[in-house]
Amino acid sequence: WAMLAATLIWPQYGMAFIWMSLFFIMDPVNYWLGRPSLLRRTAEGDWRLVFALWLGGLACGFFWELWNYYSSPKWLYQVPYVDFWYVFEMPLLGYLGYLPFALELYAMYAFFERWLPGEGQ
Repeated sequence: WAMLAATLIWPQYGMAFIWMSLFFIMDPVNYWLGRPSLLRRTAEGDWRLVFALWLGGLACGFFWELWNYYSSPKWLYQVPYVDFWYVFEMPLLGYLGYLPFALELYAMYAFFERWLPGEGQ
């Protein structure tokens, strides 16, 4: 919640907080509910899933940006403070946004998987 408040106070610096906030809300909820949680795994010293998610997020991000580069229409990025050294249409440092994105997707999946058809049966 502090990151969301900081975003309201300093919106020009808040973009990174927005990218990370969903993970920092969802993963503790998963932990409290006994669901799969990266917080639990890293507290036990197991960082393998975090690194696997980061690697997968970067790989997916690379291919998403590759496909975007040759598509029509396509999106262009203007990422504050890192708007240089482009790989396809994304600034190189903008790929760091895929790291928290991968963690957020995992946290959301861990939360919602119990309601998916065929899960938990």
